[in-house]
Amino acid sequence: MKFSRYLKPCLLLLLAILLLAPVSCETAKSAGHVLEDEAKSLMFWKKQKPYLESDYLIDQDVRDIGGHEYVRIKNPNYGQQIDAPQFIWVEKDKYLKTYYGVEAAPSKKSKQKQPVKVGELPPPPPQYIVRDISRPASTTATPSPSSSTSAATAAATGAKKKKAPIRTLKRKILLLSFKNNTGEPIDFVVDAVYATIKNRLLNSDEVILVEKSTMENYLKKLGLSLSSLNDKTVLIHAGEALDVQGFFFGSIDRLLLSHSANEKGNQQSWATIALRINLIDSRTASLIASATGSNNLYKTGATGPGSRIEAVKAAVKQALNEALPPILKKVKTLPWETRITSMEGEKIYIDAGRETGLMVGDVLNVYGKGTDITIPSTQIIVGRQLGPFLGKIQVVDFFGLDAAIAVKKEGGDFKKGDVVMW
Repeated sequence: MKFSRYLKPCLLLLLAILLLAPVSCETAKSAGHVLEDEAKSLMFWKKQKPYLESDYLIDQDVRDIGGHEYVRIKNPNYGQQIDAPQFIWVEKDKYLKTYYGVEAAPSKKSKQKQPVKVGELPPPPPQYIVRDISRPASTTATPSPSSSTSAATAAATGAKKKKAPIRTLKRKILLLSFKNNTGEPIDFVVDAVYATIKNRLLNSDEVILVEKSTMENYLKKLGLSLSSLNDKTVLIHAGEALDVQGFFFGSIDRLLLSHSANEKGNQQSWATIALRINLIDSRTASLIASATGSNNLYKTGATGPGSRIEAVKAAVKQALNEALPPILKKVKTLPWETRITSMEGEKIYIDAGRETGLMVGDVLNVYGKGTDITIPSTQIIVGRQLGPFLGKIQVVDFFGLDAAIAVKKEGGDFKKGDVVMW
């Protein structure tokens, strides 16, 4: 009886142990796996290669365009070529293979092209493309949606096509000395006017400056001086020889200097000036623009031993701020042209280049020298008749400070001195 009394609790305890044992084992086993997985995640250096595509593309902008995936990267030509966009789109598999040597895994998506959703992705920015010029194959390419897709996208969004920026070429301008019309010996003022205009033109986006020393050397070879430029015929032939489109010259018509001493005995000076700038067309030696400028006397105050010169310089700068802008605006209306300077085999050298604003791929027209048009009674040249059209050339390279190398595109029979026009 005593034994049977403890038998029932023992059997119940044994049954409970048998029922709970598998659960405890599974729990222990699960806990072991958790610790093992945690340890593996911490041991990142043990990760097996190759990595997944997502590891390479995690920080990249990846888009689906027409059923194909593209990666947005910085354009290697950005800053090296004019009009090159900052970013371009590259096919994902080419991106992985080029930069990481990884072959992209075949996509599970259907290869059938899907139409681009309106507003999903704007078309990539256009790039400057040189036609008829062979270029090495690039490792990257900019995807371009089909014309029908682009038209549909533009029509749906109502976006207007942006006009390509109009490129203007700089004109070569020869700066001559200014004439002193004041009747006073103010050579230092004439020099200050020339130096100030020179510095302004050197920093200008409209012109390429040719200094008067270049003209002096040219005339010296002919046994002439700058005073010979009063003859229109000499001026026209000089402009053609130096390949300039126009001349700047002018006059100083009024100059007033004021002096005083302050309380400390230091000299103070003020100056007011009136000057005129003229623009002459080199082809006809005719005046096509003229502008005047002056300044406020009390805005030129200077103190010290050199106050006289400093006041004059300040007056000149203020007067030019008024006279120079309308003249530079008129410069843009001068017809641009240059000339063939020499030929060597298939290479054609012209007297204009990168500084002028030309680009590789530009196509230019070539004309013969032509003949002078003169007034029969005076034999004064009033212009030049353009010679026959000879053909077209295309810029392929640059050299020197501002010169280019071109090749024949069509026509021929080109020679030194032929006129090249934009």
